[in-house]
Amino acid sequence: MPLAQSIRSAVPTGVRDQPKVRAVALALGLIPPRTMHSPAEASLLAQLAGGSRRVVEIGVYEGSSAVVLCRALDADSDLHLIDPFVDESGWALPANWSTVPTAARLAVWRVARRSGPRTTWHIARSQDVGRGWDGGEVDFVFIDGDHSPEACREDWDVWHPHV
Repeated sequence: MPLAQSIRSAVPTGVRDQPKVRAVALALGLIPPRTMHSPAEASLLAQLAGGSRRVVEIGVYEGSSAVVLCRALDADSDLHLIDPFVDESGWALPANWSTVPTAARLAVWRVARRSGPRTTWHIARSQDVGRGWDGGEVDFVFIDGDHSPEACREDWDVWHPHV
C-alpha cells in the first residue's frame, strides 16, 4: 500500500528524486510509479488498448503506463513491455531520472497479478525487439520510449508492420 501523498510530499526533493531511493521505494510498493501522463491521457490509453489481445508498450520507465494497460487488458491477453532502461539519447527522460528494471517489474507485477494480462519483459532497444519479433500480430503499440524524432520514426517503421 503506497504511503499517503502527505507523507511522500514531506520528503525533500533531493531525496525523493534519488534514483536508487525511488527504486527501493517503488520496489517495496511504498510509492506508485511516477506518472508521465495526465488523467485524460491515461483514460485514452486504456480506451485504445481495451479489448486488445496483444499489446506492446515501448518505454516503461517506472511502469505508470504499463499499470494503466494492465487494468485495461483482460487476463487472457499479452502485454509486452520494452525498455533498455538506459537513456543514451537524453530524449526519453529528464536529466538525472532513471530507474531500476526490477523496481518497475515489481510495480507492474503488483497490478498484473490480480487479473491483468500476461506480461513479457524485453530489456532491450525497441527497434531490435521489433526487427526480431516473432510474437504474432499486435493489436496495439504504444510508442513512448526514446522521444528523438529519429527513434520515433524508427519505432514506427519497425513496429507498424506487426499491427
